Amino acid sequence: MDPHLASSSAPRRRLEVLLLMRAGKGPRALARRLTLSGYDVDLTDDAQRAVSLFYEKGGHAACVLGEGPAPGATDTVVRTLRGIDGTLPVVAHPEVIAHLQSAEGVVALAPYHLYSRAGISGVVRSLRALLG
Repeated sequence: MDPHLASSSAPRRRLEVLLLMRAGKGPRALARRLTLSGYDVDLTDDAQRAVSLFYEKGGHAACVLGEGPAPGATDTVVRTLRGIDGTLPVVAHPEVIAHLQSAEGVVALAPYHLYSRAGISGVVRSLRALLG
């Protein structure tokens, strides 16, 4: 068998994305859309749980920050995850970035409402651009 054919037909591993944002209908719709777009998604509104999930999964391909957790808790998560994986892509809504002290290198999403159709599509596009 041609080795090039074998490698190209191998199933691609689904990339894991960590969503840190308030619980509710909007975040669940975002998680569902990301799942349909080929990502494995962990959704939590708890900063400590976000770090625990990161350890349990052996890391994530990216982290998306939304409204909900206190800015100080979100900062702690960003610093902790970046301390473990300095190359971790972090994307966030501009309003969330405005409250971060550790916003360096955080990619700003388009300023749509995060859970609107345009906002959800923007998250998918941003992750595709960052992760390939």
